[in-house]
Amino acid sequence: DEGDKTVLSAMGELSGVIGGPEWTIAMEHISGPERYTPVLVIADRLGASPTPGLSPAAWFDLPGSVSDVAYVEDWATGRGATRVVATSSATGDVRPQSPPSSSWDSERPVVEHRWSPSSSITQTSTLVAHADAALDAMRDGAQSVALTAVASESPRLGVDWVLGDDIGYAIRAPGFPSGLRGSARAIGWEMTLRGIPMVTPILAGGA
Repeated sequence: DEGDKTVLSAMGELSGVIGGPEWTIAMEHISGPERYTPVLVIADRLGASPTPGLSPAAWFDLPGSVSDVAYVEDWATGRGATRVVATSSATGDVRPQSPPSSSWDSERPVVEHRWSPSSSITQTSTLVAHADAALDAMRDGAQSVALTAVASESPRLGVDWVLGDDIGYAIRAPGFPSGLRGSARAIGWEMTLRGIPMVTPILAGGA
């Protein structure tokens, strides 16, 4: 009540700092009677990253199971930044804010992003953690790889990869003359069951 926050907004703020927890809502199957129950899952990290020196366990390929691919880079407002400042609400004449977290590059103009991750943060160190986490996500702009694959021919969702896993992709197609190969975290997924079942992992970045 004092911070005028919901539990959801407080969890979002905690997840926005470096080292903060990750969380999602999963569905648990229960028998007797048959039903699905939502379960809150909280962890230091959801899913798994590859073992150092090894490739991700799940790969999407074109030619192969992938039927459609798109690569997008976005530097629109709030998408990319080379300098980030996190601020909080004023207390009297004092308005806490972080010193700029910067990713300096002489070949790029300075793109600043200022925002308030919360209205009640009083510790500068907390604002610095928010700014550093935002800079990590925004330093190269918003990069996204969108893949759609035939479900029966691709790595199996829930078996070969799950939400939060790093998955790999290797694309050799006319639109990508040099090829496109890399890995990225799956932060969501979509499944189409009409006609030929298709799966679309929603990837966070990728290069």
